[in-house]
Amino acid sequence: MNVLDWITAVASTATAIGVLIAVFQLWHSERLAATQFEDQLRRDYRELCARLPVKAFLGEPLTDSELQESLAAFHEYFHLCNSQLFLRAQGRIGSSTWTMWTRGLSANFELPAFQQAWEYMSERASQNRLEYLSRFLVDSVDPKLAGRIQ
Repeated sequence: MNVLDWITAVASTATAIGVLIAVFQLWHSERLAATQFEDQLRRDYRELCARLPVKAFLGEPLTDSELQESLAAFHEYFHLCNSQLFLRAQGRIGSSTWTMWTRGLSANFELPAFQQAWEYMSERASQNRLEYLSRFLVDSVDPKLAGRIQ
């Protein structure tokens, strides 16, 4: 092997290593961006839940006046859930985050206050605006796998 062949082999190897490093950096950057995006949605959820009555999370029904006072926060919560489901349908939410979110969503909707607020909103608003959430509450199917919610 002459010097030129040796230099070519080293350059080819270095190029291949460089490509592998670039691919890893792109993958890592994409994963970091996705994690930051999901973390922002988690922060939005926590901030929103702080505005809901504590009674709602303790499994107690709300009085009519408590429900009226908290409708704006519940409405925002329902829209956040709908957005999360839409993002999952689009493949923007990872499986582990999705699993955690659906557990929380299902648990919340078993609570009387969430049921009260949903019933109140359902009777008065078009479900087309909350299509993903409405469908999920009926069938609990992962919208990414369902392929029918687009």
